[in-house]
Amino acid sequence: MQSPIERLPDDVLAKLVNNVLHSEPSTAPLFLASLGTRIHAISVATLFQQIHVHDDDASLALDHSSSARSNTFALLSNPARYGWAVKAVVVDAASETVQDDTHRPIGADDLSRLLRSCPNLQQFIWTSSMPPPDGLCEMLMDKPRLQKFSLNPSHHQVSPARHLLAKWDAPSLPCLAGLSSLEITRPLSQLGAHSLSTLLSSLASSLETLSLDFVWLDDSICEDIAALSRLRKLRLSTGGTKLTDQGIVTLMEGCDALQELILDDVEGRLSRCLWTKPLTYPKHLRTLQIIFSEAEHHHSWSADHLASIHEFPLASLTSLSVTRRQALPSPDGVYIKAHVDDAVALRPLPQDLLDKLATSASSMTHLDLDFWSCSISDVKTLVQKCQQLETLRLCLDAPFLKLLGLVSCFSLLSSLHTLSVAVLEEHAPGKAPLPLVPDHSTLFLKFEDDPSMPSAGRDIKKFVRKMSKLSLLEWYGKNGRGSWTAERSTTTSKLGPTVTVEYHPPSIDTEVWQTLQSRAGWTTDHHDGGAYRREGHAWTGDLADTTIARTELEHPCNQRTTHKPRAPSLSLSSSSSSADTTLNLLATPPPSALFSPPSFEQSKDTPPPSPPSDDDQLGDGPTIKRRSPGRPQRRRVTSETAGAATEASSGTPRSGRGPPKAASGGAPAKTGNGGGAASGGGRRDAPKAGNGRSRGGRRNSEKVGGETMPPPARSGRGGRRRMSAA
Repeated sequence: MQSPIERLPDDVLAKLVNNVLHSEPSTAPLFLASLGTRIHAISVATLFQQIHVHDDDASLALDHSSSARSNTFALLSNPARYGWAVKAVVVDAASETVQDDTHRPIGADDLSRLLRSCPNLQQFIWTSSMPPPDGLCEMLMDKPRLQKFSLNPSHHQVSPARHLLAKWDAPSLPCLAGLSSLEITRPLSQLGAHSLSTLLSSLASSLETLSLDFVWLDDSICEDIAALSRLRKLRLSTGGTKLTDQGIVTLMEGCDALQELILDDVEGRLSRCLWTKPLTYPKHLRTLQIIFSEAEHHHSWSADHLASIHEFPLASLTSLSVTRRQALPSPDGVYIKAHVDDAVALRPLPQDLLDKLATSASSMTHLDLDFWSCSISDVKTLVQKCQQLETLRLCLDAPFLKLLGLVSCFSLLSSLHTLSVAVLEEHAPGKAPLPLVPDHSTLFLKFEDDPSMPSAGRDIKKFVRKMSKLSLLEWYGKNGRGSWTAERSTTTSKLGPTVTVEYHPPSIDTEVWQTLQSRAGWTTDHHDGGAYRREGHAWTGDLADTTIARTELEHPCNQRTTHKPRAPSLSLSSSSSSADTTLNLLATPPPSALFSPPSFEQSKDTPPPSPPSDDDQLGDGPTIKRRSPGRPQRRRVTSETAGAATEASSGTPRSGRGPPKAASGGAPAKTGNGGGAASGGGRRDAPKAGNGRSRGGRRNSEKVGGETMPPPARSGRGGRRRMSAA
């Protein structure tokens, strides 16, 4: 006979089971084994919907005591029974108790075994500070329902601290497909930037949400983003200077479906007239958010583009936010006053922006102007002109009590439910209370101890009573005094509705505190690319070779080396070096490169071939080696090197210098003792035969009719010296 509980509707039963399991986790074995098939299925869907794994090899070890009673242990022990219910996998940073010399992150094989157990995976989120294995995306290729891929080692509301994280090459990124949400907010190397560009090209018709933070963000990446036809939300952050006005203009003119744009600590090289350059803006764009971190280093031009922010079509926006992000508190919860660069220092609200808001922001519902300080007159103008506001956040250049005196103006905001205000330090003379730390108790000052606070809350009640929907009044910031929440009863009196106001001392946000605690355990491995101890970190196999070769063909300047290679100089003369051959191979890759990585190594016994030059067909005039565009190399000319150059041009060797170089084909002859230009890895300072130049770069001979002739004497003292020497 069916029990009464099993006759409940599915949604009611699922809500009941979910509440019981979250309030009493110890009842999970009972729900899984003893209450019938229907409750078992609902319990499995609740308990295994999201799997959290610490980036520690012990978390996936079936023989380890710490994982014996976890959901991960049950999943790996019986994937056919529980794997179907897993919708999201989250890899967190290892706990502080295992951050020692014996700690080892999850190996690539163990992570692959976990992902194979989740056929219906929809979200993969990596929040560990250590970079994932290079072949991570190949492990996710067989997940047809995967919609979200996120690499976010730091929360978006706190400083990213890019310099503390090791860069990721991300060679397997192009293996992902069909994503609707992509978030990569950990540093990528230049190799990773090229892989990301390839991935974005394949997601042009599916991606709707994109968040990027890496130093190689430039105008070419913006072109790839502009091709995303379904992109709705875009968040960009970069500490590099590759992004220019052209990239932002490309986004504004190309992202037709864009609804939300967030520029979070974007350095780049954005000019003061940036927002006057786009010819068109996304017609569906409703949210614009610009953030600057106080604790981060900024270039002097970082905020210059705000000089033209009033040229942005504000009339179409419903939310505008230009704000600053405070520095993280110390581990004991105390906010320490950090140095703020002049580029993002607090400044008065520009009059051009105030006038534009007064005329074009009548339909705006969310306004955050914390980047500037507002006077009392500025606040009056904003409140009187933006009467549809639901949330308002600003920095007040006046005492907090002056704000409460504007009750008649704020009464016009019938939809306002949240008002957040910061006060300049000179207008808050009292000592601010210490913020409360989550799960800890801290003493704080009372109203009577602070002259900046309202007396007994009577002014707060009077202010709140005039606005029918105001539920939160907050005094935030380093000098913040806390917040007041208002509750209105259903019964009313002759004087109006009954309002109850409750005071809450300042506190540190739970997410910010968790991020602060996780960063406290970061070691040198998090910023040292050579200190990875993850087993199977490198990506190997046929798919790896094919994908990496494809990326190298699309970006031929990309080479997998441990350090940045030196760019070879281009030569248009008949002489050629191994560097020139490399460039020719990069420009015309062989067809087989699609299936194996191209190899540019040459035989040590065979001199490099000399490709024909266009200049060789121009005539019999003197052969002149042209300099490649770039900074010229200055070389010191000595008597020894000058004599070597003379010997190279005349073909007569000095004693003990070996045979002369070959004059045909542009390739130097290899000597028996390994000397000459063919030895030593192609030394730049070795003289070249037949090029008409000495090591110092001056012409000392010309070819006329196949014979080497001395240069004509110039007028002046230098000319007479050369003639006498001859």
